[in-house]
Amino acid sequence: MKSLGVAKKVFERISFACSVLSTGLIVVMMFAVVLDVIMRWLKTPIYGVYELQGVLVGMTIYLGLAKTQERKQHIGVSILGQYLPNRIVNLVSIPIYAVSMVFFCWLTYIYGGKAHEAYVMNEVIAGITKIPIFPLKMVMTLGLALLTLQLFIDLVKEIKALFSIQDDGPTDTTKNEKTEVPEL
Repeated sequence: MKSLGVAKKVFERISFACSVLSTGLIVVMMFAVVLDVIMRWLKTPIYGVYELQGVLVGMTIYLGLAKTQERKQHIGVSILGQYLPNRIVNLVSIPIYAVSMVFFCWLTYIYGGKAHEAYVMNEVIAGITKIPIFPLKMVMTLGLALLTLQLFIDLVKEIKALFSIQDDGPTDTTKNEKTEVPEL
């Protein structure tokens, strides 16, 4: 059991590093666009910035998937869950996490094959500059693999929560609080 805790800590560090790298890529994209705009104003554009932006956006999205899942910041529907007992919410969550994990595991396998194919065929993005596409596909595979592992961790947490002693009351913690509506 101790090795499982160590593996989880290593995974969390890798996920955090990918999240930080994703943020860094956003900064790189910002500087590249600003520099390209300035250079275009001076009548000497930087070729390949447009193509590079597409690659970096893809990398940014996929590198942040696992951390976003860990923090439960993906889009979700919890309208009924806030009024149901905790055990029922856990019971419903288990198959959702299991199916999601299998689906993203399958996507990881598919993208891994596509990344290998892009590397072997030396696939590039069509444009003025030839930017290889396999780094993007490798990062997509990594991001999907990390998301799959995070879904596995969430599945295990839900199974443990189902069999642990807990309050069976509704999970709604905002029942008596007034919902604030932003003013326009």
